Amino acid sequence: MSFDEEYRGLWISELTQNRVSYLLLDGESRVASRHTAIRVDGGIAQTDSIAVDADGNLYQALHGRPAMAVFDRNGERLATVEVPARAEGLESATNVAITPGGTTAYMTVSGPAGGYVYTFKAPGAGIRQSNGG
Repeated sequence: MSFDEEYRGLWISELTQNRVSYLLLDGESRVASRHTAIRVDGGIAQTDSIAVDADGNLYQALHGRPAMAVFDRNGERLATVEVPARAEGLESATNVAITPGGTTAYMTVSGPAGGYVYTFKAPGAGIRQSNGG
């Protein structure tokens, strides 16, 4: 889970449901509302870790596929970042971090071939929410 870019709500990635829910906070650490914000179509993959950039874009790691789905705050899919096909033996993307103030993103991927870091250009700048909170 990750706060939104303004700390007004929480994005929660739900592994077994393949969805991202949004919890709006009331300003006093209580949940004002909750709804399914994004239904993730990852094929055989499931949702894993999630991060948010300065523009409010969501980075959804896919467990079971070495890829990262990128959505805007309204749930529109902006991109799917795929590890190149030549990288055999990689089965999951597990996390992402974006350079604070920059757009270089680091996606961790793993599988029988081991664990690796794949870089890509993020559509928004990194903030605390895109680097493990």
